[in-house]
Amino acid sequence: MALFFEGDWSDLSIAHNYFNDDEKLPGDTLIFPGHEYTVMLLERELQRTQQGSDLHKKLKDRLEEAQNRRGTDMMPTIPSTLKDERETNPYLLLKKEDVTPPKSAEAVMMKMSMPQDVQPGTARP
Repeated sequence: MALFFEGDWSDLSIAHNYFNDDEKLPGDTLIFPGHEYTVMLLERELQRTQQGSDLHKKLKDRLEEAQNRRGTDMMPTIPSTLKDERETNPYLLLKKEDVTPPKSAEAVMMKMSMPQDVQPGTARP
């Protein structure tokens, strides 16, 4: 899963569909991320969701569970299950129609990396 967010739009779409296909990966599949950011990420996503929504309640419940696991002994909150990730992980919640690739990702990246006084396709003064 470490490479989940690498690749082009086609690769990301394939990976997203794969991780959301219960026939390929059942919900009880254990997820072992290589970091312990569960509480921080859940707090951030909780602030971004509409209060009273089903997602807000799921995030709040999962955050409370993670905080209890961390407690004063700083116990790990991992592993989680793919079911939990599918219900609360914002990257797995995205639907294809929610994310539209730029018309030219290469042009966007080039523009982002160019000094402000130089635009793609022009010579530097």
